[in-house]
Amino acid sequence: MPKSEENHNKKGCWTEENMKHAMNDVLMGKISIREAVRMYGVPKSSLHDRINKIKKGNEANVPPKLGRFELTFSETYEEELLAHIRQLDGMFMPLSKKEFLKLAYDLAVELRLPHRFNKTKKLAGKDF
Repeated sequence: MPKSEENHNKKGCWTEENMKHAMNDVLMGKISIREAVRMYGVPKSSLHDRINKIKKGNEANVPPKLGRFELTFSETYEEELLAHIRQLDGMFMPLSKKEFLKLAYDLAVELRLPHRFNKTKKLAGKDF
């Protein structure tokens, strides 16, 4: 059976407040998880996971996260990298794309940051 457009939630289009209300109603036994998903517009898997955490005695304060990939560099490191690139450009030593990707890879390795860059080519990805 195809899902209708109104029942199909878009990723990230729910609020933490709605999630709290849905969790509260389900834990109080007022409604089922399926009804809470429909009523509050929250993802079923996220609601289910949070309720299970609470039932096990753990804290369920998990912020919404879109996608499975995380950023390699924090905002501070990205700003430092950008400042370095601008400084090189100001000294008439601009980097090519490949040199920039190599620099990003080397920085991640030097800082011992977890990354998904190509370890055989020793380059950051083209989407970086």
